Amino acid sequence: MNGFELRYSLLQDARSILHEEWRNKCDVEFQSADRENRTPNVVDPPTSRQIKELAMDLYEFVQKKD
Repeated sequence: MNGFELRYSLLQDARSILHEEWRNKCDVEFQSADRENRTPNVVDPPTSRQIKELAMDLYEFVQKKD
């Protein structure tokens, strides 16, 4: 895997991780709203900046030589 493929893969991984977290937060909010008989609050999806920051953190971890 070359550097471009690695970065692309990590970007996709970061997107998947944050999307899954967002879906979980949405599920919790909708379940809570249903139990409390209220309108659910909007849960903001991850931004491209958040995805990029997580991908960069993952890349740093992969590049670390211990």
